[in-house]
Amino acid sequence: LFRKYNDSQKDEEGFNKWQMSKMPIKKSFCNAWYDACRADYFCDKGDYFSCQEYYKKNLKENEEEKLQEKETKDKEPYLIAILVASALAIVGTLVSLCLVWKEKQGTPYFKAPGGVRGVSA
Repeated sequence: LFRKYNDSQKDEEGFNKWQMSKMPIKKSFCNAWYDACRADYFCDKGDYFSCQEYYKKNLKENEEEKLQEKETKDKEPYLIAILVASALAIVGTLVSLCLVWKEKQGTPYFKAPGGVRGVSA
């Protein structure tokens, strides 16, 4: 009854069976619908198919972001292990350098008991 196109207009551009036109609607119904949806955002021209395009695009981008986050989280334990190993290597090197420096000064950290040096044959 309130269809925009009837079956004889199938060749017309933009034809579809579901589109309504000039259908009387109560003002209270329109106002309630507006109040329920006024904070919603619509894509492009506001039709379902353009929104679907944005949804698929955003879904693909979100999946790519999640994949990157997962790869980053997978690499995190290796990064921590490398940092800990590097820190231990630096501390070991500093301790070794300190021992060598004290030895060259003639006041080594490790002495033979009683202050006796090694015996040569």
